[in-house]
Amino acid sequence: MTTNTGPAKLLVKSALERVLAKSANRLDVSARIERVKAAALMECADKGYTGLTIANIAKRAKVSTSTIYAEYPDRDKLLVAAMEMLFALLAGDV
Repeated sequence: MTTNTGPAKLLVKSALERVLAKSANRLDVSARIERVKAAALMECADKGYTGLTIANIAKRAKVSTSTIYAEYPDRDKLLVAAMEMLFALLAGDV
């Protein structure tokens, strides 16, 4: 995310960093998927939609690209799921 952060951006960044800090071991599929969604949002914030790649998301989430493709056939479906997760996280923080 950019260095120019207001309270809303800090809240979003904090929520996403909490998700990325969770364990992503092989047995915990739900934790890996949550990390993927958080990584997708952070990558999108850093690089924009056109710079968003599944490979970069996988690297940030510390999972394989096949893990992502097993759940989401394309980045658009991943971003929709990621936004839903973000709204749920923010609703819990408010």
